[in-house]
Amino acid sequence: MRTVIRLCFSLCFVLVLWAPRAAHATACTAGCAGFFYTGVFNAGAGTVTATMTGVTAGHSAHIFYCISPTTYSVTGITVAGNAATLGSVTATQSGAYTCGMAFRANLGSGSNAVVMTLNTTCASGCDFKLSAEDWPDSTTSVIDGQNASFPGGQGAAGVNLPCGNITTTGSNDTIEVLSFNTGAVDTAPSGYSTAYTRASTTLSLFFLTSVTAGTYNPTPKTGDTSANHLVVCAGFTQAAAAGGPPAGSLNLLGVGK
Repeated sequence: MRTVIRLCFSLCFVLVLWAPRAAHATACTAGCAGFFYTGVFNAGAGTVTATMTGVTAGHSAHIFYCISPTTYSVTGITVAGNAATLGSVTATQSGAYTCGMAFRANLGSGSNAVVMTLNTTCASGCDFKLSAEDWPDSTTSVIDGQNASFPGGQGAAGVNLPCGNITTTGSNDTIEVLSFNTGAVDTAPSGYSTAYTRASTTLSLFFLTSVTAGTYNPTPKTGDTSANHLVVCAGFTQAAAAGGPPAGSLNLLGVGK
């Protein structure tokens, strides 16, 4: 009996080591209500799921992803079975990573599974990263301007990584920017707050709330001296500000272009 128990324990330990990283919730540093992340390596996966929990009805999902190698692409993303709007731009490092974003407004309360579907099942050497944020947007929110860039390797820390201009039309938008690299985490653009930084995957999300209509170029800075960087940014229409930030926002920094 003891031998059987030891074998079972050993097998369970191995399965835990080899299992894909599960989706988990983390409180955002400020701004959004929650952050949910899943990463999958070489798992024979054709889909990746990050399940949002504790969602308030009417909130929105801001979704960002990075996938490798670039032979793989995202064919669709759903939230609780409903199609999300895919961004029209992606940042691509040839042969390595592609990063992009998606959006779904007016979520149902409670649990919402975010499912990213790929063009084919992973064979080997894959790295799929999927993050979803719970934001208190308007129920009729839209993507309000977007851009992406591949600044590449900059050779020094603290170098600007411009995403490129996005022009917003809403009077109370949130601008969000994904900065990803394979070295050290990048730092926030001037005036932006950090929604989440995941050091183990060097994926960071920064935001600026309550911005007026205009043209913005979110510019994070390099956190290392050699890694290649990919940047994706978008504006999202928020609910009426009523003289302040959207509900659920904390420790917000100043607004600026």
